[in-house]
Amino acid sequence: MSKPIRRGAAYYLRRRVPLDLVEHYGRREIVKALGTKDHHIAKVLCTAADDALNHEFAQARAALQTKTGTNPASWETLLPEEWGDPEDGTLAEEEREEELDRLADKIAARLGYSRAALGLTPSHIPATPATTARASYPTPAAPRPAIAASTEDRTLRTLVALWQEERKPDTRTASAYARAAERFRSLVGDIPVPAIRKADVVAFKDKLVAEGHSKITTRSSLSQLSTLLTFAMGRAWVENNAADGVTVTDKGKVSAKASRPPFDLATLNRLFSSKIYTEGFRAANLAGEAQFWLPLLGLYTGARIEELCQLRPSDIYEEEYRDANGNAGKAWVLRITADEDEGLGVKNAGSVRRIPIHPELIRLGFVEYCQQQTGSRIFPLLRKDKHGLESTAWSKAWMRDYFRKFCAPTSDGIVFHSFRHTFKDVCRQLGISKELADAIQGHTDSSASGGYGGLLYPLAPLVKAMSKYAVYGLTDIKG
Repeated sequence: MSKPIRRGAAYYLRRRVPLDLVEHYGRREIVKALGTKDHHIAKVLCTAADDALNHEFAQARAALQTKTGTNPASWETLLPEEWGDPEDGTLAEEEREEELDRLADKIAARLGYSRAALGLTPSHIPATPATTARASYPTPAAPRPAIAASTEDRTLRTLVALWQEERKPDTRTASAYARAAERFRSLVGDIPVPAIRKADVVAFKDKLVAEGHSKITTRSSLSQLSTLLTFAMGRAWVENNAADGVTVTDKGKVSAKASRPPFDLATLNRLFSSKIYTEGFRAANLAGEAQFWLPLLGLYTGARIEELCQLRPSDIYEEEYRDANGNAGKAWVLRITADEDEGLGVKNAGSVRRIPIHPELIRLGFVEYCQQQTGSRIFPLLRKDKHGLESTAWSKAWMRDYFRKFCAPTSDGIVFHSFRHTFKDVCRQLGISKELADAIQGHTDSSASGGYGGLLYPLAPLVKAMSKYAVYGLTDIKG
């Protein structure tokens, strides 16, 4: 992949031309202006331009192959120099027919196609290259890319396993990608990854639609397949992503993320003044103290619900730090981490992090509550679903049996994940930088600075940001 280079104030893409195409392009590199002075935008545009060049190189190779295989003018070089005009008596008629037949085989073998594919019979061979008009030969269908013996195990199943091993997604995400790969195999076939063509991806989309899958499911399956093929490019399995440009239109509808608005202040106040927080009420099916703490943790950490549900007592601890002036300090933090042996998972590597515990959570007794827990989780009554997720059943029950019944949400689109959007919005309102908000919430981007964070991020600026975080107008919550 190319990286944007800077010339003056603007950014450019610089890409070497593959050696086999240097003669075709007449140059050894390509330089394109990206039309921006912003480095982050330049990176996105550079990636898109790279993909376009990969496609262009593939088309150039196909055109060169087609030219070599079907251009009648190129056949002239294959004719033997001693070929003569039959009228000159160079060859007897019988000898000429035999020679024509041998030449047809020779041309087909040289071009790498069967005589039938080329429509090549002795009658198609010109009597003399200089005096006889050439016939028009059909272009053979482009074959699938040849798969070397060493890459026969490059299947989608293998690719999914490699992707999961490197990216370490959470259990739900890993299952979703595995399902997308299995759908492709069942509907299109167990095609080796290097042999997957755009036509196969289009067929996959059409069959998903024909089977009655929703547009959301179809779009998700295509997106997941595209991500896997991009990963395959990074492993040099393929030169371009066959799923690029294959989409499902859905005009007039908003995305699932856009349909999850943040909490408004009125809904938050109804929630935190409801009977769980004012009367000590605990619903039998909401895992004891999880129903009290999880919404508070969602509001004051912006973490994903599964990350909160899998917290262990050992993930709550006090950490020392030094501020910008060198003064020593301590802060209570909660750690979001991955540990397969203990059934812990995160969405991606950037999600591993520690979050300063907000003063309001400390005031309400969260640290003391965690210190009292002796099992493997701080919310021991939560139960895992078939995918090993601890949040699924609880979040459904909380939404259905409590939040919608007793808190009268302003919008039907408000769900537990809306706490994450709320945290981001509050950070924006209070001037907490995107970098700090991302470090707290476990967001990552493709930049070098965005990849640095997690457990290594300096604690002092996170503590300062968290002390600044406040939801103004929120009702006083009782411990």
